[in-house]
Amino acid sequence: MTAEVVERFRHPGVDVEALGDRSQRILQLLDVRERPLSVALVDDAEIRALNLRWRGQDRPTDVLSFGQGEPEGGPIAGAPPPPLGDVIISVERAEVQARERDASLGGVGYALLDELTFLALHGVLHLLGHDTNALYDGSWTEWGSRSDTPVEG
Repeated sequence: MTAEVVERFRHPGVDVEALGDRSQRILQLLDVRERPLSVALVDDAEIRALNLRWRGQDRPTDVLSFGQGEPEGGPIAGAPPPPLGDVIISVERAEVQARERDASLGGVGYALLDELTFLALHGVLHLLGHDTNALYDGSWTEWGSRSDTPVEG
């Protein structure tokens, strides 16, 4: 299966094909390549509306994840694996964060595509049930519970 990137917000600096390739690589590296993934690129207004509807937070965020979950009682023998879920990324937030991250790294050329890839990985880790706060505080033993509730980045 492949990762599908849906461009609901067009930005001239986004290479959709490259992001699709990188998203597919993320699935391969995490050994879930057989589970379909959708990555939607949106603007701040759309992600803000989703954040308000699903999380009660009236503000834009960088990434939201919506899991598909496993069938009741676990996988069905012989059935194709269920989709992993949807990762929704605000391109506008990603652009700001890419500039900030590049500046904090001393201007090494960290680009929008790099930030979009990071956010896709972040979203996929949420879909797999990981508490990504552990990525930032170094406590890799802290894992979240899998949920069909959208998770903010």
